[in-house]
Amino acid sequence: MRVARVKGGRRMGAPNQKIPPISPLTRGGNAHGRRSGHFNHHAAPKPKVGALRRRWFWLLVQNQKSFGDLGRLLRQRTILATHPWAARKHRINQRFPRPPPRGARGQKIEVGDRSYKRGQTGYHPLMNRRPRPRRKTRSSAPPPLVEVDIHDLASDGRGVGRLPGGKALFVAGALPGDRVRVRIERQGKSFDAGVAVARLDDGPGRVPSPCAISEACGGCALIAWNPALQHAWKTERIGRALIHIARIESPPLEPLLAGEPLGYRTRADVRLRLHDGVAEVGFLASGTHRMVPLPPDGCAVLVPALNRLLDPLRELLPQLEGGIRLPKVRIESDGAGRCRAVFKTLEPLSRVDQTTLIAWGEGLNVGIALSSGEVFRPVAFADTVEGCVLSPPPGAFRQANQGLNPELVRLALDGLDLKSGDRVLEAFAGSGNLTLPLIARLARLGGGAVTAVDWVAPAVAQLAEAAQGLGEGVGLSAQPCDLEDGAAVAALWGQGPWDALLLDPPREGAKTLLTHLKDRPDRPGRVVMISCHPESMARDAAMLIEAGYRIDKVVPVDMFPMTPHVESVSVWQRVNP
Repeated sequence: MRVARVKGGRRMGAPNQKIPPISPLTRGGNAHGRRSGHFNHHAAPKPKVGALRRRWFWLLVQNQKSFGDLGRLLRQRTILATHPWAARKHRINQRFPRPPPRGARGQKIEVGDRSYKRGQTGYHPLMNRRPRPRRKTRSSAPPPLVEVDIHDLASDGRGVGRLPGGKALFVAGALPGDRVRVRIERQGKSFDAGVAVARLDDGPGRVPSPCAISEACGGCALIAWNPALQHAWKTERIGRALIHIARIESPPLEPLLAGEPLGYRTRADVRLRLHDGVAEVGFLASGTHRMVPLPPDGCAVLVPALNRLLDPLRELLPQLEGGIRLPKVRIESDGAGRCRAVFKTLEPLSRVDQTTLIAWGEGLNVGIALSSGEVFRPVAFADTVEGCVLSPPPGAFRQANQGLNPELVRLALDGLDLKSGDRVLEAFAGSGNLTLPLIARLARLGGGAVTAVDWVAPAVAQLAEAAQGLGEGVGLSAQPCDLEDGAAVAALWGQGPWDALLLDPPREGAKTLLTHLKDRPDRPGRVVMISCHPESMARDAAMLIEAGYRIDKVVPVDMFPMTPHVESVSVWQRVNP
């Protein structure tokens, strides 16, 4: 008997091959008697064996099909309801083994009087599988090289140039004023992207880089650019965002607030690895998973206390039984130079490794913890802001630039224009970087009330504990709240009214919170917003304008020198109806 299969208008099959006898299985079962979710979706109540055979015969007669066309009949939904397709597939696979793997392309498979070539057909002879379309092979030609002049910077720090046809080209490793030879690695409809392989002319703002691995690392994209030009570009970036996104014609921009350009970072995530038996500590190259080892003198933007930890980390890694299971460690330093290390582990540490870590921390007076929350060796760790002592737990968010953080907090609290008895709502409070100084300032003014909310419940609990006994006459309500949930935000606004609103949202902004603000007749009279992304800040600014607020001033804050990141503090007043 000839088995014929029809699919997509093509008739395929192998002659002189008989389908093995069909034995009914349980509903939704496969060849091993296990249930199959696919057949449960279509299956009717399980019929008895005799009824199953009669149903098969009736369907064949009703559809005027012959047993030779059984393959096509089996693909109908009504037949799939009861036919054990998986059992048939299993028996065919046993009788006709599948072609060899891709490595043996071109090998012939003899079935009956026909032969099939793996590289030509790509399907099993009796399973009616269409050949998969071959992937387009990449051209072996090298990527094109072009020469362009860089005239601007993108928001991620890449240089921007123009191809001869006017198409934009984003170039990693280039600065304004440079003329570079670029290897184009990505071509799109509206722009191309590439990497500078050679600098033909240096721009007027380029200066010698203080870091030996700055080009390979890419973490400090602007480290070879004059700091004064960095400040001007960051201020202009915030202004352009407010003009184009928030539709503010003349943004009230104030001079940028800056600190030390180098040696300022008090927090960093470093990578660990054993490479050919040698322990290495470094960072991931920008936009890749490739690690760039740090030089012996460390990183130019880390504080000295953290650079002193790098060599001990290199010595620690070979001592651990599971060293390869410690891919990353967060190292932190407080204002007094005390350090702690939070290790990320892929597997639970053995007791021997735990003992090794504790001994390593005791020898250096370094706190030891795991990213899972376990603390092996606690250490006194505190930051001082506005006279308040902040002690965030290991792994909690804290500003990386602790030298400029007090100025950022002062700007925000001054913008609130607090008075005795004010009720303040602080959203995205974290573990209290702004909340504790806010409570202390209200206490000095004579009292008030603060409602601090955040979606991270452990951070809120830490905040409530740290605020105990801090400000006499100031009530604190610390609440966990999902600030992306509309119902939770609506319930939060129902606890008002408040005199002032303090925001420190993440990169995504505060869309849900501000969406409900415009519908509140008792909305706060003053709003201060700290933003870590200019475009996100401009979108939130547009929502504040729609809610009836006027922007008084915007202060750019260079919390991350040598990078394209810039923060800002904006002050808003409610316009009287």
